[in-house]
Amino acid sequence: MREVTTFKGAYPQETYSEAMDTDRLLGAERPMFFVPGAGQQTLGSKAQKWTQWGPFLICDEFYGWYDEALDLRRTAVIGDWSPINKFNLTGPDVHAYVQYLQTRGDVKNIEIGQSMYTLMTREDGMLVHDPLITRTGEDSYRITPDQADKWLAHVAETGKFDVQIEDIRTKYALFSLQGPNSTKILNNATNEPWDDVKFSRFKISKIAGVELEINRQGFTGEVGYELMVDAADANTVLEHLVKVGKAHGIGWLGSYTSRLTRAEAGLVMLHFDYQCAFDGNPGILRRNQLDPAMSIVSPFELNLDYLVHLKREDDFVGKAALQKIMDNGGPAKRMKGLIWNPDDVAELFAAQFRDAPSPPPIRFPHPVYPEAHDIMHGGGHVGWATSVCYSPTLRRVFSYGRMNTDLCVAGNEVTINWGGRDGPTMPIRAEVVDTPFVSRKRSQ
Repeated sequence: MREVTTFKGAYPQETYSEAMDTDRLLGAERPMFFVPGAGQQTLGSKAQKWTQWGPFLICDEFYGWYDEALDLRRTAVIGDWSPINKFNLTGPDVHAYVQYLQTRGDVKNIEIGQSMYTLMTREDGMLVHDPLITRTGEDSYRITPDQADKWLAHVAETGKFDVQIEDIRTKYALFSLQGPNSTKILNNATNEPWDDVKFSRFKISKIAGVELEINRQGFTGEVGYELMVDAADANTVLEHLVKVGKAHGIGWLGSYTSRLTRAEAGLVMLHFDYQCAFDGNPGILRRNQLDPAMSIVSPFELNLDYLVHLKREDDFVGKAALQKIMDNGGPAKRMKGLIWNPDDVAELFAAQFRDAPSPPPIRFPHPVYPEAHDIMHGGGHVGWATSVCYSPTLRRVFSYGRMNTDLCVAGNEVTINWGGRDGPTMPIRAEVVDTPFVSRKRSQ
């Protein structure tokens, strides 16, 4: 029986290291941890559905994905991102290291208390991760790339940078307060105004007497905030947020639902839309459910060109390779949105009640594991559909489509070849659209 540990303070580093040992990924002795805020989340969950994220157990669904997704867009919700990797970066070469590590502009231009969404690419230009980098002091940064610890060490070692990379994943809980009423809730919870705090800026505040960092950020497309709090105080903060938020219709956002809402907002996700290109972490590769040959991509294939600053005078990992891609005419494939034809989707579900064999129905709101489906046009394969979701807001099935660039024009029609590799398939028409699918409000 695998050991499951409840939270009583900061987890011992040696136990955490055992849990992160990918060679023991399936071992019965590999320890597991409930997230620090599990106590309050248990009280808020009717479904009591928990899932694994790395060595952590996190609430997957609180009271139904459908209502959780609508609550996010209508009122406000609390989500938990505590399991995501968090590293403090310090040392004599920290500025040069962070600059070389990422693809955007000069990190010294980031203000203390400001975050920057950026990319990390392999030497050949393929995407490793799309992390958030926050400047926490004059000579310190924090980076939040999920499962990229070996890549950070690799760049430091090969570049001969004198930096310290401190894993603080178990020391802090990270909560996400998102939705149109989130600012009102935060105003009341902290007894100070947050209306004028700019997107991607943080400041130190207090909730229920607990000091914490609050960042105007989010992964849902809505106005929202991420709260980083000492793990021992996680439940105290959650309890107060729920109490204050009742007057504003506060709800919860489970891990399962959050993968739908980020797709609505046009945000790509590791494993679901691309695969980490660095092969130094077998834990990532074992979890990958897609064909590695199609899921290792350049940033351009995900339409993340705006995060790649090739005109920088200094170098970064993968710069020369990315420049070569653009010099040769750009990527052969690009990502666009796809809205699946509702009549075809309805026919797929109707086929489940007939005697003739049919492909399986689409899982609502989205598949549990990453998957990709062939996109067809003109009788041939032209790309893959990923992050297939049903949106209660759009009342449509939608997905991303990474396909031949000549088809990436809004209004074009392609066909999804839905079904198993060895079983029946059904063609489902889809219209090419621009993303995001749900208008972003987070920076307003």
